Amino acid sequence: VSSCLRPYCQQPTACPPSGMAVAWRATLREAWKTAGVAALKMPAPTEVTAADAAGSACVAVSVCGIRCGTRVLAFRRPCGGYTMPGGKLDEADACIRACATRETLEECGIEVAPADWELLGTSVLQMPGKTYLLVLCAKVLSKLPENVDAESLGIEPVDLFSSFPIFKGNEEFFDKMRDHCHAAAAAGA
Repeated sequence: VSSCLRPYCQQPTACPPSGMAVAWRATLREAWKTAGVAALKMPAPTEVTAADAAGSACVAVSVCGIRCGTRVLAFRRPCGGYTMPGGKLDEADACIRACATRETLEECGIEVAPADWELLGTSVLQMPGKTYLLVLCAKVLSKLPENVDAESLGIEPVDLFSSFPIFKGNEEFFDKMRDHCHAAAAAGA
């Protein structure tokens, strides 16, 4: 499978080791409970019903919006467009925030405590036989840590207010990061 068809996995080396157990569930409702995102609005009932009726395997996925000022860390996908780091919830993850912490360390070399993630929203991505509950987890950094070599990791800071191609299906989350940036500016943060 090409890296372009593997949701939230930039390249095969960025994926968790094959020994890790992904937290697949039989229904979207079960994936929602496993992710521990009760504070967020659940996807539309029509999406939940459609996903559950499809009989596809469901899993929560962290989408990690790591923002420094107006820039967000992103991968440029080989098939075009940018996507934020993230990955599938594993059975060992206590919740989606723990998943975001693990993925951010694996993919970006940045440590963020699970409690430091702000949950901004969800969306549902359906593919043949699989349904992904995408959860946008945001963290604002005053600057990138000095020990992070973004170039060698394949990530780059992208200005949220510039024109750049967005990988299909990620538009809503980049919009939410822009809104998050506007809200912080309005609050004087």
